[in-house]
Amino acid sequence: MLTNWSPAKLSLFLRLTGEVGRIDVLVEMGTEKLFHELGVWPEIAGYREAAIANPEIPADQRLKGLDALAFADIKLKSHRALAWLDQMDGLIAEHHLGNEEQLRVGMKRMVVLASEGNRRSVAALIARLAPVVQGMPAAHKRIFSYNVAIAETALGDAEPAIRRLDRLVADYYEIVGLTPREVMGNNSPQLAKMVKQGANVEDIKHLADSLDALAKAHDVAGSVAHLPESTL
Repeated sequence: MLTNWSPAKLSLFLRLTGEVGRIDVLVEMGTEKLFHELGVWPEIAGYREAAIANPEIPADQRLKGLDALAFADIKLKSHRALAWLDQMDGLIAEHHLGNEEQLRVGMKRMVVLASEGNRRSVAALIARLAPVVQGMPAAHKRIFSYNVAIAETALGDAEPAIRRLDRLVADYYEIVGLTPREVMGNNSPQLAKMVKQGANVEDIKHLADSLDALAKAHDVAGSVAHLPESTL
């Protein structure tokens, strides 16, 4: 853990990281809540925008930079998100990038379209992406399912979203080796010892995100989430 840092040091680190084209580092930092809470997101975004405009940086890295910018603007409900997504589509077409990159931009566009109430376009996008996801690893399928549920909730289709998220939450609990009852009855240090050995930290984050999405879907449906019967 860092014990000796300051805003000035962080600013210097961000500047140097942007100047050497390490978009991967900026992408990781830009999706962490801490950096938004510290108020340094505008600086991260500025370096990232400069980096993605540099044609000497590999297309896949530029795409990740655009992805993080779109992610941030979706959270801010900014219309700039669509502009970043359009640029991502352009890079994919120009450099013949693969299914993973198409899925990355497609899922974010799905969420934006759903927030605008564009049901028809969301349905068309899901139909186009579903066959692509079928040939991908299980982790990608889970992330796709999560984003479909987010879109369904935004469109007011809370019941199918709840069913989808119930399955997803159960999958993540099994992956990390926990149960809902254990999560409710223990604090973070205790849970850290109970997590399945070798469990991926990203899966733990996805579990938390899925639980949050499930709660929001229940709010839209006007229902109450219950623990699975097997945990009672």
